Amino acid sequence: MKCLTTTADLGENAAIRVKLGNQKYECAATDTTRCAYTQTAGGSFPAITSVAKGSGTTVVFTGTGFYTVGYTASASFMGVAATSVTADSATQATATWALGVPTTTVTDETSATSLAFTLSSGAETTYYAILPADNGGRLQNAFALTTSSTGLSCSFQGGCLYSVSGTEGLASLMEAAPADNYIKVCERKCVFVAASSTAGEAKCLLPSLPTTYSNTQFEIEPVSENLDSGIYFGADSAKLAFDNSIYTVPSETSSTGVIGMQFLPGFVGLISQVKYFIAEIPADRARYVDNVVFEGSLDGVDYTELFRADRNVHEGWNYYQWDTAAEYPQYRFYRFRGLGGLDGPVRINEVVFTGTEVINNSESSYGCVAELVMKGEANVALA
Repeated sequence: MKCLTTTADLGENAAIRVKLGNQKYECAATDTTRCAYTQTAGGSFPAITSVAKGSGTTVVFTGTGFYTVGYTASASFMGVAATSVTADSATQATATWALGVPTTTVTDETSATSLAFTLSSGAETTYYAILPADNGGRLQNAFALTTSSTGLSCSFQGGCLYSVSGTEGLASLMEAAPADNYIKVCERKCVFVAASSTAGEAKCLLPSLPTTYSNTQFEIEPVSENLDSGIYFGADSAKLAFDNSIYTVPSETSSTGVIGMQFLPGFVGLISQVKYFIAEIPADRARYVDNVVFEGSLDGVDYTELFRADRNVHEGWNYYQWDTAAEYPQYRFYRFRGLGGLDGPVRINEVVFTGTEVINNSESSYGCVAELVMKGEANVALA
């Protein structure tokens, strides 16, 4: 690894450590004679004095020592690499993002810009421009909504183009980091479409919309053999009953203990089967038989019994099924609960649901407000 810096930043022969994320690595298991800092002979590092938006798609760097011949310039902002960078002179460089300068109001180090010059031929040498001490090269480009596809009508299957217009640069952010920057509709991600987007308009494909109505009528959402919301409740170790391992078990020993799973607000789990694995059952089976019940609830307060362990409960996988779609339970909260007999009735190694997570709505149409999600920012309602 080669690190390029200035003599003012590191003392001669300073020890070197590499930091990746939160992990630090010492100079070990290598040629230690090469793990000392030395100044590159004749090294001349560019320095930035100011950074400013030039237009909706450009950022202008002003400074000294910019390389104009024999080097390729590059720049980034909010982790998004510029489409192109031109060193206009030794004191100015212009970076262009085809889909606009990424939008943000964040003011921490993630909003710092970067500018570098890489030798076009020969040795691998890159000079990173020194950032100004006063603001670290940070830049803001706040997003302001102009219009969106409010009132767009689409089928439950989705696939219609939804658009958001406003400050140039939203599309850059959504293309570069779609996991953190996206439009969501009814809590589901709208898939960004770069080919249809421009600097001032971001477009995405509406997701399918499974509801209790649409899934029953059109099977919008495929059935999952391991339906898991990732949200658990009850015993502190309840998650161990949903970790895809039959070798772990919740530590709950109370005779009235609870382990459960819940779905997002406004959603329910439409399930056709529950299977649960018990590794060890005492010979008399009294810990489980008529001592543990499986229940469902819409509000987490009032529960309905769906089944209870009977004399057929055994070590290994146990199954309970509902035969027709009309019988499938539709609840937001599901739990196993001890009925107060012997201790430890919810020491169940693994629980698996077969079904789908759907919006709890039985009407033939459904509407909701789309939201813009940007990392580090408050969600924007696209009403």
